Amino acid sequence: MGMHPGIMRPMTSPLAFPDGVSADSFLHFFWQKRPLLMPGALPGFSSPLSPDDLAGLSLEEGVESRIVEETGRKKPWAVRYGPFDEKVYAKLPPTQWTLLVQDVDKFVPEVAALLDRFRFLPDWRVDDITVSYAADQGSVGPHWDECDVFLIQAMGRRRWQIAHERPAADNVLPGLDLRIMRDFRPDTTWVLEPGDVLYLPPGIPQWGVAQGPCMTYSVGFRAPSLREMLSSWFEDVLETVPDEHFRDGEMQLQAHSAEITPAAMQRACEAVTRLASRPPEEHERWFGRFVTETKPNLTVEPRAKPVTTSQLRQLFEAHGVLHRHPFARMAFCPREDGTAWLFVNAHERTIVGEHRSFLHLLCQWRDLHFGYLAEWLDEPACLALLTDLYNAGYYEAGHEG
Repeated sequence: MGMHPGIMRPMTSPLAFPDGVSADSFLHFFWQKRPLLMPGALPGFSSPLSPDDLAGLSLEEGVESRIVEETGRKKPWAVRYGPFDEKVYAKLPPTQWTLLVQDVDKFVPEVAALLDRFRFLPDWRVDDITVSYAADQGSVGPHWDECDVFLIQAMGRRRWQIAHERPAADNVLPGLDLRIMRDFRPDTTWVLEPGDVLYLPPGIPQWGVAQGPCMTYSVGFRAPSLREMLSSWFEDVLETVPDEHFRDGEMQLQAHSAEITPAAMQRACEAVTRLASRPPEEHERWFGRFVTETKPNLTVEPRAKPVTTSQLRQLFEAHGVLHRHPFARMAFCPREDGTAWLFVNAHERTIVGEHRSFLHLLCQWRDLHFGYLAEWLDEPACLALLTDLYNAGYYEAGHEG
């Protein structure tokens, strides 16, 4: 997959918050607390994608997409999953359907550029930008999400109704492939036009209905369940614990053969606790890997023909720019001993203290320019790190791909 060249530039200005709200006050008063309507938050915004462009993406293998129809063939609120055939669109009704395509930022650089507007939030919290096209009166029904989302109106108008009270877990229509609320009682209504942004925290009941054909960009943030986190944690533990077996120690004659004695119970519990117990450092390393893990359809393949450090420097200088692969998730974590961890797609590297500034640049910029990094490349460790990342597939030079 090729990527478009970019320029080294300051961080894009964030959203145009309403009067009296700054990025800092937004985090304090609104983030994961209450909704915020931001009229004109992206003044002059125009969708980089047309409806036909979005439909074209839904035809491709490896792109997650779905079509939701409010009046399905057999029952209301039917959902179909892509990739689709072009004939599907010719058979859709004129109203009451929605196409949604996930991870559009991974495939369209102009959409990915929108994420710069949200860098007042940590990069590792971002999940994706889902883009939807809805025919008149199209929607995905009244529902709630467990993640934070910024809804950007990109084309046309959409009416949003929300309720401020979190719904009961069983407030869903039975027998559907979608989680649609059985009882929806909104208390607020807004109509969004191009450039308007609506922030919704987790658990807010919502229903967005297209007022004529419209497109909406949803900037979603990762919200793994604690069960998912615990499952990942124990999978990580199981990969590192030795393959030991339970042993009785000194066995004592007991009165009842069916009894589990307190001593046996204690020995078993102590064995499990000992194997599952890990130092804080291991917890931190696991979390960094966990939050930079990518979806199975967004895997980055290592380079078939690795290059040496000298070849990478020559390649970098010749092209002038290295582009981060759109599937790459990068984050760093400073440590008390002056070193830092670099996490990329669930893999980690330890960076020595004097090179932490170089690490900051790698994580901050999606496009690296040779002239800006030339002095750092005189450091063998920095050049070696960049070469490793390039050979792993996390960077591309110029228009290769």
